[in-house]
Amino acid sequence: MAKDNPAAYQSDLADTQQGLGILYDARGRTKEAEDAYREALAIRRRLAGTNPAAFQPFVAETLYNLGLFYIHTQRFTEAETADREALEIYRQLVQVNPVAHTRHLAQTLNDLAALHGEAGNLTLLKSRPKRQSPSIGKRWRKAGWTGDDLAKNLLLLAVTKILDRQPASTTCPLLREAGSVAYDEELKREAAAKASACTLGDGKAKISGVI
Repeated sequence: MAKDNPAAYQSDLADTQQGLGILYDARGRTKEAEDAYREALAIRRRLAGTNPAAFQPFVAETLYNLGLFYIHTQRFTEAETADREALEIYRQLVQVNPVAHTRHLAQTLNDLAALHGEAGNLTLLKSRPKRQSPSIGKRWRKAGWTGDDLAKNLLLLAVTKILDRQPASTTCPLLREAGSVAYDEELKREAAAKASACTLGDGKAKISGVI
């Protein structure tokens, strides 16, 4: 049907292929999963070529899912390539519609940070029961983000966590770190304003009036 009427059915075909990729990945059928993801990505790239506003978000979504698949199969270089392309698309989309895409951008940033091990190699961070894991800021610095870029990413992640109603004990340190690494004065003021809402009460961090 998609061959007979591409304009009407290509998008649905891509949705189906991505769904199959997720299903095959969950069942350990890696070859079929990768084929399905790649088919979905190829279709969505073609659609985005003629209508980027409508289909670029779906290209980023498929790249993100493909990155997860590569993580599952320990193909970390390919995972980083997919995630970095998804990240660039989400950065552009956030400029147009931050409400719709901020969470996706933050999640992609999180996954990219997790790909970088302590020596900066593309290895998943291993759990260390006897030692605290490096902060997200430290991981991002090892991934090459510094200064204002790092501050923007930390602010973005903090706001996303606030929207998810996560405790201030997880968001306030991000806001404070953003202020400490920023060079741009406006960025410093933004981080300081948000961090100033962080207070301690009953031994627990609290936050109010941030957004």
